[in-house]
Amino acid sequence: MSAKNHTLIFDGNCHFCRIWIERWREDLVEDIEVIAYQELDDRFSEIPRSEFSKAIFFIEEEKRVFQGAGALFRALFLSERKWPWRLYSKIPFLSNLLEFCYRFVAKRRYVFSKLTRIFVGKDVRKPRFCITRKLFLKGLFLTYLISFLSLWGQVPGLVGENGIVPITEQVQDFKNIESVTKYLWKPSLVWASPTDVMLVSLMAFGIVFSILGLLGIYESLIALFLWVAYLSVAQFGGPFLRFQWDALLLEMGVLAIFWRPNSNGIVFLYRFLLFRLMFSSGLVKVISEDPRWSEWTALNFHYWTQPLPNPLSYYLDKLPEWIDKLAVGLVFFVELIVPFFIFLGTRLRMLAFYIFVSFQLMLVLSGNYAFFNFLTCVLCLALLNDSILRNFNFLGLRVRLPRLRMPKMLGLFWNKGLWACGGVVFYLGLARIMMPLFSVDLIPHRLKQFNAMTENAHIVNSYGLFAIMTTKRLELIVEGSNDGKIWKSYSFKYKVNSLGDDLHFVAPYHPRLDWQIWFAALRRFEQTPWLQRFSRNLLLGNESVLDLLKDNPFPKDPPDMLRIRLDLISFDHESANIWKSEGDIYFTPNMYLGPNKELKFF
Repeated sequence: MSAKNHTLIFDGNCHFCRIWIERWREDLVEDIEVIAYQELDDRFSEIPRSEFSKAIFFIEEEKRVFQGAGALFRALFLSERKWPWRLYSKIPFLSNLLEFCYRFVAKRRYVFSKLTRIFVGKDVRKPRFCITRKLFLKGLFLTYLISFLSLWGQVPGLVGENGIVPITEQVQDFKNIESVTKYLWKPSLVWASPTDVMLVSLMAFGIVFSILGLLGIYESLIALFLWVAYLSVAQFGGPFLRFQWDALLLEMGVLAIFWRPNSNGIVFLYRFLLFRLMFSSGLVKVISEDPRWSEWTALNFHYWTQPLPNPLSYYLDKLPEWIDKLAVGLVFFVELIVPFFIFLGTRLRMLAFYIFVSFQLMLVLSGNYAFFNFLTCVLCLALLNDSILRNFNFLGLRVRLPRLRMPKMLGLFWNKGLWACGGVVFYLGLARIMMPLFSVDLIPHRLKQFNAMTENAHIVNSYGLFAIMTTKRLELIVEGSNDGKIWKSYSFKYKVNSLGDDLHFVAPYHPRLDWQIWFAALRRFEQTPWLQRFSRNLLLGNESVLDLLKDNPFPKDPPDMLRIRLDLISFDHESANIWKSEGDIYFTPNMYLGPNKELKFF
């Protein structure tokens, strides 16, 4: 009898058996001997040697013999991996199905050995993600830092007490709602103090915590603080913090709170999130039935109709139409086909990583999309493992502090809770993908309510960009006057103000007012309440709002009246200017302030 109590026996001449035994060996306790039947000598002579070449065997100390799929599950059961054996032993249909699959693979070991090399590679050992986690978290904390720095100078003018969508008014809208309900529906620290001081403090704390996270200090705790701070601002950010990259940052952030070095299930949830992000972006283009996508002409307009083109957008628009159509085909391939590579083995997963990152870099070159592309590249890091990143030294950014250790019972509760929460997140994420394919009436009311609450807290979100392509660029121009004859234009920092304006590289900075102005031009004035508030603030000469602009043509006193017009423009490839006008229309009548400071029209 072996010095060890139990024995797992495999065919040492089978390459497929050898590589997968190495994978399973990591999960087995030391009490189990793993040996090729060619090295057994006279042990277990009661079993014909020819049987060992057909299947793996597991022989317990009491001489109980298991073979095939049952042998593996029994060995794992004695190694504290109990659930596979319990399912196998208690569900006859499942055990018969698993044994059939085992025999099918065993008779075709040569083929499956080749498939393993193609899809998994030479190393099939269980991947580790300690280095991946470190690199991922540094990318996440850097994104948090960029976003908080970007918001620092914008939040007071956007949602401050004297902002476009004042935080005090937003809180007042919830005064008649039961406190518990509103706190659950809009979880935020701002409830404690809806003031500019609270907003600026959250920004300051976010910047400090992001830097501490980059230094490697108590990363899970820092991830919690950052998520709470960003969520608190986003809940009262009005239309200015409802971009998909804000939702993505928060969804990635909440998972980071639970990503401990041994929590590899989080890696799967991140990969599933990447799948949802990319596949949903492709799916919405298909189900929208926009002829620009179905006719492969979307990029004929995109470079100059997007919110903030960059200098390269102008030159990309000059490309021949056949290249634009080829690029649309590439978009469909990357967003509808490549996401499935994530779940098809290590090598295809690595291929997906290179394709996704290259795709994001191409998007960076084609336009300004805030920190979205950088954040997506960070998410792509979840496709890698330590064997790929083992030589990365993290630039030395680490401060060694005592590790926070959980009590054993709390750790057990944490792990069980993590599996339960992970299952809910996976289910809701799957629902987000499937919901666009079904009628709203077919979705249970309770599920819609639960989905709405989790999406409002940005735990699980819906994604999908550029489902409908705009074919015209309507540039919104805001003008003020004191006499109704001479009109002066307000200049924004990054959007197009005149035909002679240059294009700029802005990303990863996110000028939120300039982005929303682009959306406002696509709607009617009365359908855009924040634009009405913005106009009123200009007539009041509100400094916090004026700070969001590049130039105030009325530096001493605000104008007596205001108007908004739309200029229809496109790229000009024939003259020295970047833009050319194709006509304009007046978006609003002239506006002025009434006796009670309300907006009036004439």
